Amino acid sequence: MIDTNTLLLPGIIEMTRLPDGSATVRIKEFSQEVDVDRAAKLLGCGRETVYALIESGEIEARRLRPVPKSKFKVSAKSVEDFRAKMYQQPA
Repeated sequence: MIDTNTLLLPGIIEMTRLPDGSATVRIKEFSQEVDVDRAAKLLGCGRETVYALIESGEIEARRLRPVPKSKFKVSAKSVEDFRAKMYQQPA
């Protein structure tokens, strides 16, 4: 028998027990998102600036819940792309 404790990583590998007692294991897709605080650190700015960049569409983000004032998850790729654009040398 396989020791399932060595297989499970929260948020990465998921095990589901089936009614017959067997189990399925699957690898979940990595979500390449960061929270607003982490985005601010990566960009070297404050949270308010990150919110402004989200609002203007310069970086991609999604709300965790479809209600005003809910938290955002920010696309790590869009943060890196924006950061590269910020530090790009003039031609």
